[in-house]
Amino acid sequence: FCARVHPTLERIVEEFEGEVAWEYRHLPLVSHPNARPAAIAAECVGELAGEEAFWEFANHLFANQRNLSGPIYEAGANALGVSSADLTSCMERPDIAERVLEDERVAMALGGAGTPFNVILYSDGTTRAVPGALPYNRLKALVRQ
Repeated sequence: FCARVHPTLERIVEEFEGEVAWEYRHLPLVSHPNARPAAIAAECVGELAGEEAFWEFANHLFANQRNLSGPIYEAGANALGVSSADLTSCMERPDIAERVLEDERVAMALGGAGTPFNVILYSDGTTRAVPGALPYNRLKALVRQ
């Protein structure tokens, strides 16, 4: 379901032309044993190759969601200019794992119990939790509120 909502969110960000910012947070589920390593790998690619590389790597992960594993992380990272050695070294860092754990804590505090889980922060400071992979038109309507 995360792979299904990902392009929907990309489309919304693009169509709102700078009015919507997408701030990604990880919420790896225990039921998906490769979710946490994938989240850690994504954080490492972002740190080592930049924000744009993070998003490209996220696309790579969703395209390969059924086969997530070390070789998939390495192939995606290598394609973005991150060496296998640098990726491995980064993935072993406790501060990167803590970053993913902090994302989880924040998501849970906001009501996240499953994925996908999004939170819309409106310009007046109010928030709306949006669980699930909503269709484009429904999510767009919520963003516009």
